[in-house]
Amino acid sequence: MTSGLGVLLALALLLTSPASPGAPRQTGEPSSAPSWKAEFPPYERSLAWTLEVGVRWQEADRLLRDEPEGLETLRALVESQRDDEALRTALRIVEGHPERIAGVLRLMPSVAPGAYGEPGRRERKKEILSRVLARLGSLQGAPRAEALYELAQVEGLLADAGAEAGARGRARLEGVVQEYPGTQAAIDAQLDLAQDAFYSDPSPRRQERLFEQLLAISRAHDRTVVGAKALSLAIGHLANGGEWMDGRGPGRDPS
Repeated sequence: MTSGLGVLLALALLLTSPASPGAPRQTGEPSSAPSWKAEFPPYERSLAWTLEVGVRWQEADRLLRDEPEGLETLRALVESQRDDEALRTALRIVEGHPERIAGVLRLMPSVAPGAYGEPGRRERKKEILSRVLARLGSLQGAPRAEALYELAQVEGLLADAGAEAGARGRARLEGVVQEYPGTQAAIDAQLDLAQDAFYSDPSPRRQERLFEQLLAISRAHDRTVVGAKALSLAIGHLANGGEWMDGRGPGRDPS
């Protein structure tokens, strides 16, 4: 691709986008928007970035038109930094599709906090939390366990509750383990609780205890992704001198 043609394509995408977006935001989830970076030589990386931004915005527009209450739509809006539209979309999804609550909550940490955005954004996040709590009653079994697990991760972020939210989150995780044994959410909650216990344990044997817990989880789920994740955490913890490796960050594959 020649430099002149590349510039024309970039200008065309920017002119057809509704505003000048920032850099694509990473959500830690697979993206449906194509990557244009491989199409360009190294000296045109800035042009590749501009094209990718424009493509993401156009993809978000298309999804918003065709699937206004889809999780892919919400993800595309979050990645494009269209936070206010993302929050409105999240509220519609929670109201109309409670089975998608877990997916909505998973994307909420990627939305910019109200202090750095438009007025009223923090209030909209609290409204989403309120509706999530109201709609949880319509879920049962594994979907409810998954929603409760994700709620434990982000409730403090949505409610601005500080340390109080941490205690509430631990209680939710313990409830998931007790009420929904065998579900993916319960297993993930066990791993999270092990992490929390490690950091709050003053005992000199805390590393040994954490390693034993993770090995027990790994053995209980032999030859599964869950077992591999627990074993990866145990090895990573020891290899890094006791520093916790959560294995859940973007791009990490515990399998």
